[in-house]
Amino acid sequence: SQNTTFKIYRKAYQKSLPLLRAVRRWVKKLGL
Repeated sequence: SQNTTFKIYRKAYQKSLPLLRAVRRWVKKLGL
């Protein structure tokens, strides 16, 4: 069942990746 957990984790990670990039861009823009 570890394979299924890994697939779910990977899908969630791919969904959150653009969000992480947006946050990083905001941090650079705000100069934090």
